[in-house]
Order: sequence, then C-alpha cells, then structure tokens
Amino acid sequence: MTEYKNYIYQSVLAPYIQGLISEKRSHGFIYNIQAYQLKRFDDYWCRRDIRKHVYQLKCSMNGCAVFQAKAKAAIAGVLQL
Repeated sequence: MTEYKNYIYQSVLAPYIQGLISEKRSHGFIYNIQAYQLKRFDDYWCRRDIRKHVYQLKCSMNGCAVFQAKAKAAIAGVLQL
C-alpha cells in the first residue's frame, strides 16, 4: 500500500486545499504529486503575504483559478490538478 505524503498548508487557501486533497484520497487517488504541487502554491501565497484579497476560487475539470472579486481578473494562473 502506498503511503500518503502529508504537507502543512498555511495560506488563506489551506482549508480548501486540504479539503480537495481529502476528497480525492477518499475516492481512491493517491494524490501525492498534486499535494506537493499545491504545497508549493501554498508557500507562494504565504511568501507574497496574500491574505483576504482572494474572494473566489473557481474550479472546473481543467483546474482551478483564483479571482479577485473587484477586478474580476485572475491573480493566479490555472492550476492543473
């Protein structure tokens, strides 16, 4: 049996990232590489000190994009999950 890699997420997106990973793993996906990629993304958000500027996280089958509500412009590219 493959062991799950668990990372500590600390950005404002942490609860959403953890929820996504938990959901994927509950459906049988190992999701270790993606968890690492999301950890790097989370670290970026912490380094940039991005806090309450994020209002929407829109996800689809192609990935997720973060949008700032006022500008309606993506402040981060699409993540391939």
